Amino acid sequence: MGHLPVTDPGESSGEACLVVVSGGDIGRQVMIGASLLIGRSAAAGLRLEQPAISRRHARLERLTDGRVEVVDLGSANGVWLNGERVERAVLSDGDRLQLGDATLRFTRSDPAENGLLRRLHRRVHFDELTGLETMESLLAAIERSLARGRGVLCLAMTDLDGLREVNTAHGHGAGRAVVEAMGAAFRSVLRAPERAGLYGGDEALVLFPGADLASARDRAEALRSAVAAMTVPWQDATLTVTMSLGLAEAPRHAASVAKLVAAADRALYLAKRRGRNRVATADEVAEP
Repeated sequence: MGHLPVTDPGESSGEACLVVVSGGDIGRQVMIGASLLIGRSAAAGLRLEQPAISRRHARLERLTDGRVEVVDLGSANGVWLNGERVERAVLSDGDRLQLGDATLRFTRSDPAENGLLRRLHRRVHFDELTGLETMESLLAAIERSLARGRGVLCLAMTDLDGLREVNTAHGHGAGRAVVEAMGAAFRSVLRAPERAGLYGGDEALVLFPGADLASARDRAEALRSAVAAMTVPWQDATLTVTMSLGLAEAPRHAASVAKLVAAADRALYLAKRRGRNRVATADEVAEP
């Protein structure tokens, strides 16, 4: 949908937009254009994946005079404007909408604010070195996926093999360069709706929504191969590493985030014990 300019006499100029303030993708800015559907539906322009949000919760519509109106689409928990429940209301710059656990601010953006919001969103949700998601952001996404309880999903825990040797031989700057390259390799392989976040150091978690263990293993192998193929130039050396991965499936191996992460971590440990540069699954952990 194109972004249509909106003007409103008596208000600041700029495109009408919503900014997520809390309870979701904090700092995200969504332009309204002619209209904007909000809800859990995949068709929503602003998708809020929370149990308290209806699939089609609300719609923002541009009126003929340039103002923007919010309309409750029969949601279970209602639309709250500045603390009052409304069925339909015209918005003013700075108004706050409460939908479920999410707080949204209506504003008319300007270039300086747009840049600030983009930087805020990136700092909150993405690791600066790797470009992968922050762990807080990814764990929240896993929690939402488990709460929906629709079908299976898989989680991989990853860890680089040989990074300690790189740090010892070439220094921690070289290690950071390798971790940065790992992030680029992940981003080149992952496809929507897959997502990855840095767990700590060079460990990462990768979420495969809707994937069973067999299909997730194929995707994990693609990540492993991409990392094994990396060549990282550093001063007068060329650095290479490999990666081990552990996979667990929900709800079969675990039904909570903490237990699913633990199951994937045990599978990762098995992959390390078996010689590294390989994928192991939670099914194999129980094997002798």
